[in-house]
Amino acid sequence: MPVYLPRPCVLILLLPSLTVGWPLASAVAIDVGLDRQLFVDQALIDYREGVDLVLHPGAVHPGLMLAASMPWEGRGISLGGSVVFDPAEALWKMWYTAQAESSRICYATSADGIHWQRPDLGAGDNVVLPQASWPSVMLRASADEGCRYSMVCVEETQPTPVYASFTSPDGISWTRCGSTHEGVGPITAAWDAGRRMCLAVYTPAETDGFALAASTDLVDWSPLARLPIAGADTRTLPPRSMALLPLGAVCVGFPWRQDGIGLLTTRDLHTWRDPGFAEPVLAPSGGLTIPSTASSPVSHDGRLFLYYTVAGKDGRPTGIALA
Repeated sequence: MPVYLPRPCVLILLLPSLTVGWPLASAVAIDVGLDRQLFVDQALIDYREGVDLVLHPGAVHPGLMLAASMPWEGRGISLGGSVVFDPAEALWKMWYTAQAESSRICYATSADGIHWQRPDLGAGDNVVLPQASWPSVMLRASADEGCRYSMVCVEETQPTPVYASFTSPDGISWTRCGSTHEGVGPITAAWDAGRRMCLAVYTPAETDGFALAASTDLVDWSPLARLPIAGADTRTLPPRSMALLPLGAVCVGFPWRQDGIGLLTTRDLHTWRDPGFAEPVLAPSGGLTIPSTASSPVSHDGRLFLYYTVAGKDGRPTGIALA
């Protein structure tokens, strides 16, 4: 993984003051103090000679974390979904999409992030939201107890599917609080604690790439803004989506490319850059593909845990794996 440097420094960046309307950039000074800094681009480096930035590919955990085994999971399970670690309960939690006669969002838990159980939620299954898919769940420690969990997903109960937002006290019982934009494609979202807002990446039908919207309350959203990608061969970026990881001044994206899971960075939320590493973060193997990942990696105990979908060449998901 990229190198961190835990020493004080001050950095001048152009950052957006995001509101519900799309922002204009303004110059601010960022005192990073003693916080560890992610060396994933050149922004924090004034000078280097004889030193290269090296990407350490993800180490794949053997076997599947979860595979379709229940009648209501039909044709397979996938992320389209999210994984979080809840420190208040010392529990890993996963929301994934089950593809039966209709899509549904299901829930699983784990004590160690490796061995997962499907809790019976009262109806003999682990379904938390029927006729819905692509759940992006965010745990917000500073939120009211009644809405510690927030979710953006594709709601398929409308005549035209929409991206809808929900809140929950426990990640199981959800209350709808609004909708964002029409669409049926993948959506990923992450809570940016530094900017105090939800960032959501869409793949709208009228574009051939990514688009971003932002909201401070999951009710009012900015218009979709197309995301230009600098320094990348965009032909390797299928019209899918990417995982998001906001880390202070920098936001890291993990795009779902044809050759595996890539890496993009941004410091202004407008222009995303390919750092230029030759290898992907995670490459498929054994004749399988990686069509999607969790909406955001989990940062826990100094490591990043990226859960992802494994599928055959026919695109049918076989289960959920971990790197």
